[in-house]
Parts: sequence; structure tokens; C-alpha cells
Amino acid sequence: MLAFYQEHNINPLARCFPFLLQMPVFFALFLVLQNFEPLKEASFLWISSLGKPDPYYILVVLMMATTFLTSYMTITDPKQAQIAYIMPIVLGFISIQLQAGILLYWVVTNLWSIGQQYVMARFYPTPTPQKGS
Repeated sequence: MLAFYQEHNINPLARCFPFLLQMPVFFALFLVLQNFEPLKEASFLWISSLGKPDPYYILVVLMMATTFLTSYMTITDPKQAQIAYIMPIVLGFISIQLQAGILLYWVVTNLWSIGQQYVMARFYPTPTPQKGS
């Protein structure tokens, strides 16, 4: 498999790149929500404060589900399927104490990604290889 990756100039860690790009945004949101007093009083639906963790863990469950779905929609290798099942659980445990504002951002970003993937798969399907190619 490594030889195949090298032959076709594929970086197996490239799937981590979008997550790494979002890390500064998560960190900035964490700091903003931690230190910005008016935002701590902002509410959204059932959440009384975006600066505190979701009291009902609804956003945690939504984040785990949308993270799984985002990963599941792009899986091509069975080995990657293990990560698609494990990663949302790990992220769920990590995110239990995160502010609701961060989780809200995460869920909305995941939903946007799911929508993009759906549109791309629906309107620009992967071409099937020709026989004999």
C-alpha cells in the first residue's frame, strides 16, 4: 500500500488537513467565548449561554453524528471505516466540556460539509472506469 501511495504521490495524512485548518478557528472561538462577557449571556434555542457547555448534551450528540456522517460519506478504504466509527466517540468525550458556541460552530460546519459532499456526489458523480483501461 505504501508503494502505491508513493507511486501515485498520495499523502495518507491528507485527510487530516481540513481538521488541522480548523484548529486555529476552534482555538480562537474557545478564547473568545472564554473572555467575551456579552457572548456568555447570548442564548440559542435550548442553550441559555453559548459560553457554557450544553446542559443537555444535544450538541455533543449532534456533533458526533454529523462527524460520523461526514467521515462515512467519504470512506473508500475499509481501514478508514474504523476511524469513522471511533473518531466521533473520542471527539464526543473531548467535547463534553466545550462551550456550546464551539459545538454549534462544529455542527454547522459539519452540516455544510455534508451538504457539499451530497451535491458533489449527486451532480458530479465519480466516473466509472472503462473496461480494458
